[in-house]
Amino acid sequence: MKKIFLLNAVVGVISIMILSGCKTTESNYRAAYEIARQHKQGDVDDETYSLMKREELPATVAVGEDTLRIKTETVAIYCDNSQGETVAMKPYNVIVGQFRQVFNAKAMRDRLKSDECNPYILQTGEPVYYVAIAGCDSREEAVVEVKRIMQNENVVIRQPFPWVLTPVGF
Repeated sequence: MKKIFLLNAVVGVISIMILSGCKTTESNYRAAYEIARQHKQGDVDDETYSLMKREELPATVAVGEDTLRIKTETVAIYCDNSQGETVAMKPYNVIVGQFRQVFNAKAMRDRLKSDECNPYILQTGEPVYYVAIAGCDSREEAVVEVKRIMQNENVVIRQPFPWVLTPVGF
């Protein structure tokens, strides 16, 4: 009986020591963060990675007396079989949202639908989903559309939107 009691006591003490020794420290969190960041960046140093991220932002272009933020990227129109609508790709697409999940892009597109606009979704190869509110044939038309959208109180847009996306090949 003494042996069983002594064995239980030893197992209890060892359990307490093991459980109390597994505390997370700031250095453990920092090391895990660095590993995750390096995995996301790949073999690119911090300076190059920040330059790559800046290149993803739209460039500012002068159009007459106005400025327009334009980005060129390879995209395709996202086909949603439930909508039954077809949209033709335009050279200048006014973008009001960007998402990594198509569900969120569809939700924004559906909220924006009205008599005034017919939003559609553009998809990249990554995939990234852009919600476009208008397609235009010229930069001047795109400036007019951006101004119209900015003045529309029914459309809530966060920075850095709206900007214009030009598909590669146009």
